[in-house]
Amino acid sequence: MAAPSLVESLALSREHGDVLSLAKVQLDRDGERIFCACRNKINVVQVSTSKIISSFGDEESEITCFALSPDDSILVTAHKNLLLIQWDWRTGSKVRTWKAIHMATVCVMSFDSTSTLLATGSTDATVKVWHLINQYCTHNLRGAQGVISVACFHPDSRRLQLISGSADGKIRVYSLETSSLVATLEGHMSTVTSIDFSQDGDVMISSGRDRVVIVWDMKSLTSNRTIPVFEVCEGAMMLPQEDIPELNVVGSSPHFATIGSKGLVRVFHASSGRCTFTEEKSLYLKTLSASHQKQDDSGVLLFGLFHAQLRALVVTTFEQTVLFYRLPELSCYKQLTGRYDEVLDLIAFGANEEYVAVATNSKNIRVFERDSWSCRLYAGHADIVLALDVSKSGEWLVSSSKDNCVILWHIESDGSLVQTATGQGHTNSVSAVAFSRVNDHFVVSASEDCTLKMWATEERSLRPVYTVHAHDKNVTSVDVSPDNKLIATASMDKTAKLWRSSDGTLSGCLRGHRRGVFYVRFSPIDKVVASSSGDGSIKVWSIKDYSCLLTLEGHECAVLKVHFLSRGMQLISGGSDGLLKLWTLKSSSASGRIASSRSRSWPTSSTRSSSARHSRSHSHSISRSRLST
Repeated sequence: MAAPSLVESLALSREHGDVLSLAKVQLDRDGERIFCACRNKINVVQVSTSKIISSFGDEESEITCFALSPDDSILVTAHKNLLLIQWDWRTGSKVRTWKAIHMATVCVMSFDSTSTLLATGSTDATVKVWHLINQYCTHNLRGAQGVISVACFHPDSRRLQLISGSADGKIRVYSLETSSLVATLEGHMSTVTSIDFSQDGDVMISSGRDRVVIVWDMKSLTSNRTIPVFEVCEGAMMLPQEDIPELNVVGSSPHFATIGSKGLVRVFHASSGRCTFTEEKSLYLKTLSASHQKQDDSGVLLFGLFHAQLRALVVTTFEQTVLFYRLPELSCYKQLTGRYDEVLDLIAFGANEEYVAVATNSKNIRVFERDSWSCRLYAGHADIVLALDVSKSGEWLVSSSKDNCVILWHIESDGSLVQTATGQGHTNSVSAVAFSRVNDHFVVSASEDCTLKMWATEERSLRPVYTVHAHDKNVTSVDVSPDNKLIATASMDKTAKLWRSSDGTLSGCLRGHRRGVFYVRFSPIDKVVASSSGDGSIKVWSIKDYSCLLTLEGHECAVLKVHFLSRGMQLISGGSDGLLKLWTLKSSSASGRIASSRSRSWPTSSTRSSSARHSRSHSHSISRSRLST
């Protein structure tokens, strides 16, 4: 067999970071791009590939809201420093900057149908109207008694009306001809969260946190019907006035969809108030935490809009995931991850490793298609998922969590996960899991309760085989040797240990690290095991006499993870300094490095060809690096 080629360098090929920090998103007219605000910048994301194609913003101040004009020509952002900035979003350049004149933060804004006028609503209870072509403020509209929560123009530009909703529960209709308040629409008992119109503009619906949607006649400016929706309603969106049998929508009378604290999409008939459709398989309904169920005062689905060209509802969740629901059946066909939070573990799987399973600071497992980065979420755990591993056959995935459980998932041909078994028995968070390497016959788990457990994977179940008190402190890592004979564990008690897999008896103890050991990994070829530690070192140990064969030093802080490359001839390590380092064992030197992240980073999974490796970090990003030979 030819000697394996050594990896000589690392190069960052792709990075996936946070896309949005505000719930509101907008799409262009064609539905090809989605615009998201992420702290102090706007990210333009290709909907089909989930890739950020451009990003721009002002480094001096965070964005509080933004609006894209209906003709896609103008994008305006509002900032915490009370400045408004007009952008040429195609080039990412500023067109002009001006003061908002508001006395407090601008929290909502919208364009009129002609893309000429811009309305800005503020926490100072005022709404201002700007003429973007002539570049001056045309109206200063007062009268609200609280924070402006909604501000929009009537879709019929000939009516010259602006409608605002505020925290006092009232909706105010202003005439732009006379700059006067035409009517105050009372009915909501809490903050107005959304306003939308029928196709002819004669019917308006408003939603509120008082758990009702009100249907208004815009000719007489009176209420037609108050519809209880029995949830904190964060958005109500008019649907096309056409027959949609899948939603039990018949006739041309208005229907609307609602989103809110229940975490599902529902459709109501505006005239009768009857609910015609309720989403059955809602991930966010299934995974709603106990605290969320008791406190029904905050939204699970926070923002929604209907896009006519896509014929889809676009919804933002409390986890800052963007969901796309396609008509006519209102099924969720795409999920865009807007925020990763802390990425705790990830692993590639599939016939060509075309999928990546990711454990973030969430109880859901996210599965991404590696090329398009389209996301699917899978619920099963009751608390944050900490670790993942895939079986040798590629048919099974195992996960562990802070809920003290281990879950076995079957991997379907399309990359989807089906939960088949749950292993219970640990008394604290399960920090690490690993499959057997020769076959799929067992799983081992390590926990903060200081124990090591073996589980037999029989008939799609997890049967406990034995439990060992492995260490004096938290067990941080576990691995199985290539021949299935040994199990390695690492712990914060500064040791790593080797165990006989047959009966769980201690084979040897590896001592030498000066601080807690974060990770341990067997070589795929040689009879050695590598460990990484908080003392900044990597040690390579003999599994015959348990002696330290090699100590690698180069990281200036804790080394969080280590993997073998090139059939055991090289190591790749990741540290809390945000660096990935490549080591050649023969020379005991670092042969390459890459600044992978602004925060803690460590390698997690690689493709079978070893031409690419994924790394995860605490800076809310996932990176993919090319390994060049």
